[in-house]
Amino acid sequence: MNVETITDIIRDKVPNNIPVVFGSDFGHVFPNITFPIGGNVSIKATKDMAEIIITEH
Repeated sequence: MNVETITDIIRDKVPNNIPVVFGSDFGHVFPNITFPIGGNVSIKATKDMAEIIITEH
């Protein structure tokens, strides 16, 4: 699936005030990053990079 298709699906299904991250190494891929459920994060993003900081868990 290409970026344009994924972007179209997200725009169609997800409200604009909910951040979505895709194309990252988390979940069921290696190497994977564990995100705690129910925590809070800060997301900083530009066109070229994104940073997710776990602020509370």
